Amino acid sequence: VIAVADGHGSIKLADGVFVGARECADAACSVATRMASSPGASSSQVFASCQAAAEAQLRAHPHTMEDDGVLRVLSHGGRPTVPACGATLSVAVLRPGRPSSFAWVGDSVGLLVRADGSHLPLGHPHSVSDPSERARMRAAGARVDGKYFEYRAHGSAMRIAIGRSIGHVGHSCIDSTPSVVTFVPQPGDRVVVATDGLWDVCTRSRAAALVSSAPTEAQACESLMALSRSSPSPRDNSTVVCAFVDSP
Repeated sequence: VIAVADGHGSIKLADGVFVGARECADAACSVATRMASSPGASSSQVFASCQAAAEAQLRAHPHTMEDDGVLRVLSHGGRPTVPACGATLSVAVLRPGRPSSFAWVGDSVGLLVRADGSHLPLGHPHSVSDPSERARMRAAGARVDGKYFEYRAHGSAMRIAIGRSIGHVGHSCIDSTPSVVTFVPQPGDRVVVATDGLWDVCTRSRAAALVSSAPTEAQACESLMALSRSSPSPRDNSTVVCAFVDSP
């Protein structure tokens, strides 16, 4: 089992909001780690357990989610908006030579790199660029503004780059239902799961080439992280996890 969670908000938010996003992400990955040895667990089952743990953390600190006294309201185009707080969550359950699965919400997606260097995407961002997600959000009452969704929740105008996430309790527009893809990893394959901080600056082909040439999982991660940090374009923080598929 490998998992990545990316708490989201804004650098202009009060520290308390970061606590909520960070705890949401940390709780999710902690559960995924504990379930790594669970026989027969699917990515959807691991995802559900991670989500429950993460949202329990947010409910334990409600002021970090919804209290407008903690949030610093941003002005966007003359409209006050509050960046929504929560986390992406992506979980891959790998079984060499057998059907495996990848479940995710948000824009932390994956890549399956075959032993011959070819590659297949695992997932796609639940963002404005996804026509089905855009249609779903609009049907739920959100509007599209550039690369963001805007909607109202708890009396405040919210602004978020993705339509699916965990942690948004009471936000009717945001869907926490994961999308799931299945695949069969073979010995020699390599799997990458990373946050948008990597994918915003790195093509899938470039990532596949770096991962294929790395002798270890740790070095594959280091190569991708170094690329993310060295990009001249605006950078987000990045998290990268790599797994090399062994024989069954």
